[in-house]
Amino acid sequence: MKIGTKIKQQRKKKGLTQKELASILGLGGVSTVASWEQGLSNPPAKRIPAIADALDISVSELLGNDDAKPKNLVDLADAKVISIPILGTIACGKPIFSEENYEGHLNKVYFGDPPTGELFALTCQGDSMAPYILDGDKVIVRKQETVENGEIAAILINNEATLKTVKYVGDKTLLIPKNDAYDPLVLTPDNQNQVLGKVVSIIRDI
Repeated sequence: MKIGTKIKQQRKKKGLTQKELASILGLGGVSTVASWEQGLSNPPAKRIPAIADALDISVSELLGNDDAKPKNLVDLADAKVISIPILGTIACGKPIFSEENYEGHLNKVYFGDPPTGELFALTCQGDSMAPYILDGDKVIVRKQETVENGEIAAILINNEATLKTVKYVGDKTLLIPKNDAYDPLVLTPDNQNQVLGKVVSIIRDI
């Protein structure tokens, strides 16, 4: 059975209208639910647990076990949800790890083992890493004091945080932007710099 058909059947069983289900799921209107039920589109994987909860069925029951299950759906049985603190904006002018920069938490779903270590999230500002990382994206960073050549890191330079690719050339450390409109930064002994951590994933709203 297709997931849209299952949603429709269970919605009617619970006596919900499309509008009521859309409201429970925090959707803007009924068109998304209607599209699912008509088989015009499939729910994104991240919404599957909320849909199952709203319909009072398990995720496995919602997804079903037949061959008609949409191939773009991911089995969430082994998914791990990690709550990660958001510690401010990467282009800020003061240390990121101050309590006053705390902006709440985000929940990140991992299929398989999540990154190890202490994780925190930052909201990106500016376009120096475009098109790889865009203004408004969030990055998840693993707190660590060093990174390998070619890795993207959050670095504090003279109390200003920046997100760049780290490249080691001889005894010099270069911070390379992705955007060709920006020049690389060279870390010198005059810079008070500190590696805050390595970027392990990027979150982008669409």
